[in-house]
Amino acid sequence: MGKKFYFQYLNTDGIDMVDRFENRKEDLLQITQQSGVKIDSTIHNRESVRGLDYRAYYNDENRQLVYEMYFDDIKKFGYKF
Repeated sequence: MGKKFYFQYLNTDGIDMVDRFENRKEDLLQITQQSGVKIDSTIHNRESVRGLDYRAYYNDENRQLVYEMYFDDIKKFGYKF
């Protein structure tokens, strides 16, 4: 249905996990525990200056367009949009 914007570049065969930005602290801890390599979980750690949830910035038409364009990513990662 949708275009493969993210996954067109990612072959997930043989990949144990994909780190998600919104879960980076937990995901990096898991990677550290499994690999023994310490990864700084504060990398790219900054608060958003936007006051609203990101979905508030989209009207119905734009929301549908994003949903269609990123359908595969939304489905694969279990996002709600």
